[in-house]
Amino acid sequence: MLNHSAHQREAWILEAVEAIREEIMKVVGQKPVALPSNVFEHTGKFIPALLEATMNRSNGRVEQALVGAKLQLRFGVEVPINTGFAPDRQTGRECDYEVGQIRVVVSVSPSQGHFTSAKLLADEGREVYLVVSEKAFPSAKKRIQDDGYTGPVTVLSVGDYVTSNMKEIGHAMSIDAREMCLRLVAEYNRRIAFDRDHSLQVVPPV
Repeated sequence: MLNHSAHQREAWILEAVEAIREEIMKVVGQKPVALPSNVFEHTGKFIPALLEATMNRSNGRVEQALVGAKLQLRFGVEVPINTGFAPDRQTGRECDYEVGQIRVVVSVSPSQGHFTSAKLLADEGREVYLVVSEKAFPSAKKRIQDDGYTGPVTVLSVGDYVTSNMKEIGHAMSIDAREMCLRLVAEYNRRIAFDRDHSLQVVPPV
């Protein structure tokens, strides 16, 4: 940029500021996600409803927060909170989440890099989960199969990954399905708050 004129640099800065302003305006005035009370009766209803409600504005942030919330509830250890737009190489992470020998790679639209990372981690003896959007799941599953890879990489959709084990977790906590879902919502809200987008918060039912 040093080789360009001050006028050109100023134009680029103004362009960047305008882009940021437009993104902010998309969010300003938007209310948190309010879902029908009945969807909180089971995570199998809540997850699809939330994903559908935020489909055009999540950009992977909702999916990241949901996966992190599930891991937090399942293992009871402090699972780090990383914003949806924080690349692994900038945060020193080898994947999105790691708990013991478990490694979780989350991507709504997995690239070759995601598949490569998942395979490398699996080859190192890790239990690897590649968690993708519902839309990307069929092609991601087929891609692993077509590659002929037989290592311990499990491909799951966000919905399937987050809802799995929830009954067992609730049973271990001696709580019913609704309370389990409310705890998931509370942990999700705590995590999504770090993305500073109030419209992705979920309003708990009264």
